[in-house]
Amino acid sequence: VLEDSNYISDTREQGSDRPVIYMVVDMECPVCNEVWGQLRKHGDSYDIRYVPVSILGYKGLKMAAKVLEDTNPYFLFEHMGEHFGKSVVDVSRYDVAEAGKVLRNTQRLERLGIMSVPLLIAKRPDGGFVASMGGGNVDTFVSKVGGSR
Repeated sequence: VLEDSNYISDTREQGSDRPVIYMVVDMECPVCNEVWGQLRKHGDSYDIRYVPVSILGYKGLKMAAKVLEDTNPYFLFEHMGEHFGKSVVDVSRYDVAEAGKVLRNTQRLERLGIMSVPLLIAKRPDGGFVASMGGGNVDTFVSKVGGSR
């Protein structure tokens, strides 16, 4: 499900073979911001993909749409994360098609019964999965994923 989602990737290189960690994030979630801050320090070892959803409110939907429509979505996402809770972008105008992508991400997760953020999920090198919901210890989660280079 997450592989087919619209996501923001921090991958700086094309064709990366680094293990993938997905973080389901609502742009209005303060705990998501804390987890994002902890997770981004692992960006050199993992391909971290942020899947924006709108669970907590309409402002998060508009903020995520602004990020997805940007020419450099990861840069804007990172900028917004560093200034969480402050108005760093004008969300009065946003691309409706991009908002639709966020809504589809949200609906996919709702169908699986997932209505909480943040959610971290990754496939381990042995084929198993590891997940963490609600902002637990990110370093412990990453150690369970393994496979970093």
